[in-house]
This record gives sequence, C-alpha cells and structure tokens, in this order.
Amino acid sequence: LYPGHMAESPLKKDLLIIPVGALAYGACFLLLATLVNRPLLWGLLYAFGIRGRIYRITSAAGSRFSYTRRDGTHVEYASREGFDFRISGTDMARFAAEVGFSCPRKQAAVESLIGESTRYRTKAGTSLIAREDDGQEMVYNLTEPLHHSYIVDGVVVANCSEYMHVDNSACNLASLNLMKFRRADGTFDVESFEHAVDIMLLAQEIIVSPSSYPTEEIATNARAYRQLGLGYANLGAYLMSNGMPYDSDAGRGTAAAITALMTGRAYRESAHIAAALGPYERYAENRDAHNNVMLMHRDAAYGIPDVACQDQGLLTAGRRAWDEVIERGERAGFRNAQASVLAPTEAVVAGTLGSATAAAGSATRFANKPNAMGSLKS
Repeated sequence: LYPGHMAESPLKKDLLIIPVGALAYGACFLLLATLVNRPLLWGLLYAFGIRGRIYRITSAAGSRFSYTRRDGTHVEYASREGFDFRISGTDMARFAAEVGFSCPRKQAAVESLIGESTRYRTKAGTSLIAREDDGQEMVYNLTEPLHHSYIVDGVVVANCSEYMHVDNSACNLASLNLMKFRRADGTFDVESFEHAVDIMLLAQEIIVSPSSYPTEEIATNARAYRQLGLGYANLGAYLMSNGMPYDSDAGRGTAAAITALMTGRAYRESAHIAAALGPYERYAENRDAHNNVMLMHRDAAYGIPDVACQDQGLLTAGRRAWDEVIERGERAGFRNAQASVLAPTEAVVAGTLGSATAAAGSATRFANKPNAMGSLKS
C-alpha cells in the first residue's frame, strides 16, 4: 500500500488513503486524510504493525456548498463525513520504513520529522480480531476494474491523464469540431460525423508506419500497438448552442452519447481495417483483455439514460456503433490498440479542427512516461 498512489480496495470501495502531506502537530503524530472503508484501512496498516486512530472531523449533516444559478434555480451540494487517520509514537517510524510516501518530498518530510523528534514508545505487536463486510459503494476511482480503459497482463491502468499507455509509445492526435455537425434545429448530424470519424481514423492509421519518432523504442512500440488519439473539440459551444448547462443531466447525456458514437465508430473502423490488413502486432496476446474492454464500452453506451439525451437519434447511433464494434472485432480483431483520446484542444495544432476534410496527424504527441503500463503486453 503506497499512500502516494490510488490504492484499490478489494471490497471495491473508494480510495483508501489520499495523503495531505506529512504534517507535524507538536511533532507527535502523522496525519493522513482518509475516505471510506475505514476498517479496511485499519486492517491493512495493522498488518504492517502500524497503529493509528481515526477522528471524525466533519459530519454529513447539512450542505457545505450552495449557489443560485442565473435562471434562479438553487443548487446545493451535500457533504460527506470527513475523517483523519493519525499515526503517532514509534508507529510513525514503522510507517516511514514499511509503507512511506511515493512522493520524494513527502517521504523526506516524514523522515525529517522522525529524525528531529522524540517519540513515546508504543507496543510492537498488533492483531486483527474481526472484520465486517461493509458491502459495495459506487465510486469514481479509475483504478477500479469497472472503470478502466486498459489492461496489460492483468494489471489495471489508471487512465487519468491525457495519454497513458505502454512506456515509450506515441499517440498522434486529431480533433473534430463538434459545431460543424450541429444542424440548424440543434440535432446532431450523425451520418456526417460517422463519415468524418471513418476518414480521420483511416488517415491517422496510415501515417503510423511512415512517421519518424524521437527514439527507436518509441518507433518500435508505436508500430506494434498503433495507438491513435481521435477526439473532439467545442463540446461546450455545442451544449450552450442548444441551451444545455454543463451542470445538467441533458448536458452530461449529450456528451456521453457523442463520446460513445465517436469512440465506437473509431473502433468499428479499426476493426474494418484489421479485416483487410490484420490487427496490430501485439493483438493476439492481448485479445481477451482488449475485447473485454470493448464489451465494457458497449455496456456503458447502453447505460446512458434515455431521458438524459434529448437527441435520441444520436444515442441510438452510439449504441449501434458499439454493437458493430463487438461483432466486427470478434471476427477480425482491431488494427489499433487505442483509437480515441479526449486531449486538451490547445495541444492540437490549429487547423486540425474541422470536419472530414481535416488533416490527420498534423498534431503528433509523443509520450515517454515511466511507470506507465498500457492496455497491452509490452
């Protein structure tokens, strides 16, 4: 358990520990911020012989934040209980030695605290007497298997960055301007958008092999996995032009439907190319993991509430795209290990935004990230 990282709960709960830093209060204890599943947190640290106490710092009663929108509606956000987990005495030294912080600055801070303070002695032995199952809770933890986008050799990859894949790999970016696909009546031009995705994905795929890359390792992985990063821009303008606030079910439903359609159509085209040219080089050894993720995407598309998307034609097209992905992918595999990335659009060179005539590949982003395990075997 490394508190500097997102720690996954075996009970599929939320994050176990998110450190706020090594904080000294009279050089007597180390403070960690904690979320849910406190008994499991206790048990995990006690397995290392590290004891501590949990203190409630905020209650769940009432609202912690509220505001009035311009249209006069009032919004309130309820708070949850907040807790501190405090480690004191010689357990601080045991924590630093056995667990520690992955962030060097935080680890240095706790080691300095230990070196400069005198602590009272605590018993060295602990034992877990009993454990209760608290059940399951819906969380938004990207290290949870239900929420991830990639697996490599059974290891879940946290997809909480612009581009996270195998070490020393590349992903060329291109974004479609959603306002180009808005009809006068506010509906989405599904047919034109599908055609644009097909053309852009094919263009991005074509340039993978002849492109030059910063290092030989990046070149090897880019051609073995053929990752692409098709995305979109101007979502905010599209929503506002239809009178949809960001903070609304309609806004979220429309964004989900557009994303489902774009990514589904992209993988559909990838499977179409694979039928003619073969799947990416490392597909065979990662087939089960890749295809399982495709199934998860299809399930998510069908999980978008019908009432949340005003444009039913758009939502139906997104679901249909994923049905076709599963059917085609099972037969031919996929040409690309990754097809889409919602990158910050300032990272995409001006001129790549547009409809089907946009030039793919004019914005290429390379990544060489340590400790990044992608969706595939490397």
